[in-house]
Amino acid sequence: MCGICGIIGESTSKEIRLMNSRLTHRGPDGEGYFEDNIVRLGHRRLKIIDLSRNGDQPMRNEDGSVLLVFNGEIYNFIELRNELMGRGHNFVSHADSEVIIHGYEEWGESIPEKLQGMFAFAIWDSRKRSLFLARDRLGVKPLHYYFDGKRFAFASQVSSLLCIHPKPEINRTALSYYLVTGYSPHPYDMVNGISKLPGGWSMVFKNQNISLRQYWKLQVEPVERDSIRESEVYEKVQDLIDKGVKRRLISDVPLGIFLSGGVDSSVILATALKYLPQPTKVFSIGYEEESFNELPYAKYIAEHFKAEYHPFVLKQHQFGTLMGEIVRFLDEPIADVSIIPTYYLAKMTRKFVTVALGGDGGDEFFSGYITHQNWKLIEIFSKLPVSTFSKFLSKGLNYLPENFEYLSWKYKLQGFLKGLEFPPQIRNYIWLGAFSPTQANALLSENLDSSSEKNRIEQLLGRLDSNNGNALSRMLFQDASYFLQDYLLVKVDLMSMANSLEVRGPFLDTELIDYVSRLPIRYKVFKGSPKKILRNLYRNRMPEGYFDRKKQGFSIPLGYWLHQKNVKDFFIEILSETNIKRSGLFNYRFVASLLHEHLKQKKNNWKQLWAVLTMQLWYNTHILNSGSYLENNA
Repeated sequence: MCGICGIIGESTSKEIRLMNSRLTHRGPDGEGYFEDNIVRLGHRRLKIIDLSRNGDQPMRNEDGSVLLVFNGEIYNFIELRNELMGRGHNFVSHADSEVIIHGYEEWGESIPEKLQGMFAFAIWDSRKRSLFLARDRLGVKPLHYYFDGKRFAFASQVSSLLCIHPKPEINRTALSYYLVTGYSPHPYDMVNGISKLPGGWSMVFKNQNISLRQYWKLQVEPVERDSIRESEVYEKVQDLIDKGVKRRLISDVPLGIFLSGGVDSSVILATALKYLPQPTKVFSIGYEEESFNELPYAKYIAEHFKAEYHPFVLKQHQFGTLMGEIVRFLDEPIADVSIIPTYYLAKMTRKFVTVALGGDGGDEFFSGYITHQNWKLIEIFSKLPVSTFSKFLSKGLNYLPENFEYLSWKYKLQGFLKGLEFPPQIRNYIWLGAFSPTQANALLSENLDSSSEKNRIEQLLGRLDSNNGNALSRMLFQDASYFLQDYLLVKVDLMSMANSLEVRGPFLDTELIDYVSRLPIRYKVFKGSPKKILRNLYRNRMPEGYFDRKKQGFSIPLGYWLHQKNVKDFFIEILSETNIKRSGLFNYRFVASLLHEHLKQKKNNWKQLWAVLTMQLWYNTHILNSGSYLENNA
């Protein structure tokens, strides 16, 4: 796991070193450079496989004509290495990265299609004078780029590119997306001039031109196929899960497992124990607030499997300190409050191991969200004139007292009704995000607002539609292609790499995904029960009744914490009139009303307030370079 960066065009040695220094946390074990009169490459290394210097980068082929900087892990590198050696290629290391160099020599720009793993890399071909970049199929590892018409630059993180960006300004389209979805969907970045290379795509930069190619696309086709036998399905899925986990256990450094106490992490632990020596280290996080705390379940599973259990408790008095640390690594704003426990869990886990397995992808590919379970009901509502019905119920809910416990019925119903006001193809984004397009329009400051903003945001969301048939197909595609790639995986990458911890996701194995995503609906959701395959496959390996409890997401009690002095003061300071007006992003009156309603317990606005706070913090730190409040409170 590493950080990479590079510049083609007029540049200085100081610039590439400054860019690389912004990636030190991604690779604290070493740095490397290549520089000539055309290209400069930088690399930071976190040693996972082949701890010798033979794995250092930039890496060269035998004659030095091809150079590589690489971030990630290639899980099938041993098979590829043997194949390439059989074709006459000479290897000088046991590092997985070297198969990319020789694979490029052998297969050219088709090399990404040969790789199983998580990766982002750049290859400078001095013979062709071209730069070839590629990103793994799901976009687990980040890759951003900048081109001003004269020089081209790329990096693992936006903060690295900001070193050479002459005048960073907010991308209005990305901001509109963020307010509704909570993230900036590819290829957009929050800074004008910077873009993301999407997962499953490669790029060639040559002669001042960019050429993009999609080498892989997710196929979500949950249609009925009577010819497929249930026994074959379960046998195949079990085999693919076993392979996905086993591939991710290859490491020359200590390895552990994140254990939430839910289905996904329990399945990973149960599978990993087939190959790992006991006791296996597992790491969990919880809270003092009971309705948010999953530690008792995690402990139960850890004891069941005789794992070495490491629990951590996140308390509200740590909020300001952690946010002061997090915002420095928050390359792009993400309206996901779980960045805090993700960061803290990674920070504590890193004291014991360098690699951890996580459960990302389980919900998106095995249908774990409540919207997946209720897709039939959603299709029925899609055919009804629901706007009047929705507004009537929404008004009625306003008379009920607020409940700040985890996903209270009022909170869930309010979110569901919010989405019904909009076209079916964009409702999933409304349900998962913080603001509706109408609210986002009201939130934008006069400097950014326009009379057509609401319609424009709706049109933007429409571009992300999969055009698949039923509601479940659409949601699965949207969740995997955007919510997972641009929201959840970005969060995990930024927060884990901030602590120099590599996180691997067995459910993100593309062989597993290619098979599961095309299974009939009955294998994903059955009578409202999520993750049917996983539950049935592993039920006998878990304590009796364990899989029957309700799903609990990875969140924090922010609604409660906002009524505690230090967290409340933090929000009041960051969302002050001075701060809001200085950035010019938001309508201060709208922000103040959200905060007032929540503090007076009139409405549970924590999700909207978190989205605004995160954006404001990110802007202050990375655009205005103003982090004095955070520095004083870290």
